[in-house]
Amino acid sequence: MKKISIISILIIVGLLIMSYSLFSTKEKNISFSVNSFEGDYYEIGFKEGQIVLKNNSDFKYVLKAPIFLKTTPEKFEKVSILLAELDPEILNEMKGFAEATKIPYEDIVVKLSGYGITQPLIPNGCTQIAVLPEITSNQHVIVGRNYDFSDDIKLSDWRLILLYPNTGKRSSGVSQFIFGRTEGINNDGLYVGMSFAHGKGRDEKGFFFPLIVRILIDKCKNTKEALELIRKIPHSSSYNYLIADNKSAFVVEVSPPNIAIRESQNGLIIATNHYISDAMKEQQKWTMPNSVERYNTAMTNLSGKSKIDIEDVKNVLSGHSKDGVCVHHYNDFLGTLWSAIFDLNELKVYYAIGTPCINEYNLIDFSNGERINKTIKGRLPHSEPFR
Repeated sequence: MKKISIISILIIVGLLIMSYSLFSTKEKNISFSVNSFEGDYYEIGFKEGQIVLKNNSDFKYVLKAPIFLKTTPEKFEKVSILLAELDPEILNEMKGFAEATKIPYEDIVVKLSGYGITQPLIPNGCTQIAVLPEITSNQHVIVGRNYDFSDDIKLSDWRLILLYPNTGKRSSGVSQFIFGRTEGINNDGLYVGMSFAHGKGRDEKGFFFPLIVRILIDKCKNTKEALELIRKIPHSSSYNYLIADNKSAFVVEVSPPNIAIRESQNGLIIATNHYISDAMKEQQKWTMPNSVERYNTAMTNLSGKSKIDIEDVKNVLSGHSKDGVCVHHYNDFLGTLWSAIFDLNELKVYYAIGTPCINEYNLIDFSNGERINKTIKGRLPHSEPFR
């Protein structure tokens, strides 16, 4: 009897292991909604609210997530004053969104601005690369970026937004907290994107990264203006921001209230999740080994080339281990969810939804002002253990 029981247990355990193995190796299908909005900012916000309600009727409950701080009259007044100075158009967009969703305007302003969020609940990864005209084959500035995080669909907006406001700059970028961006480009050819940094700095009287990226894209036409403005914006948490235009590129290393600006070297600049500037080394709380590996891999694969084109950048973004920076550690919040390449001279954007190692890049030709509304589908591989 005991013998049969042991055999039965072994069979059950074996089946469980096989089931887990099959589950863990299963690919996941994902999709990005590409939405174009035009009109004044109130109209844009109202249309966004209608679409969000249609696609996610439970959105209002998202604002109850612990990452968002409680709305108070004092915080609402503070954020309203700051945004009125920095980017008043966003306030109008928030008013339209609040009207469409019937969510209190005060909650929209305080919570979706990310004000006071001193650190993400879950740190993410991300790699950014900028290659300057002196070493590109077409003499353009090429920017590449992988966004690395968890594949839990609740943690990202999964929206690529093209804005065509009546007044102000046209822009294209991936939405985060509706009004913010993880990265993006405007019609002047300015790119701004972020990579998480494990810094010591925190400040409850500052903005989280998505709105900072959005403000810079909205208000600046080149790196000079962006570098001036990013110093004026109050930051709540630590990030590396890559800022590039069609002539130059910089990485702004932030650990509130400390900021250091790093310049490109030999036509190349890279940002992952640790600080490079000597001035910021003491602000490093800890260094993720994978961050150093990705930085060194991208640098090694690109710095040795005499001329670099978009295909070279694609190869680095989609390669693994010593060949590239694509990662599949989704259970550890370090898996590539999407990859993007920007030609800042031609205003062409290429997005691979899902890991670029198994998905094609889709061209978004931002230069011609085309209104694009569609869904881009992609795949994610199974999560691999983080060593």
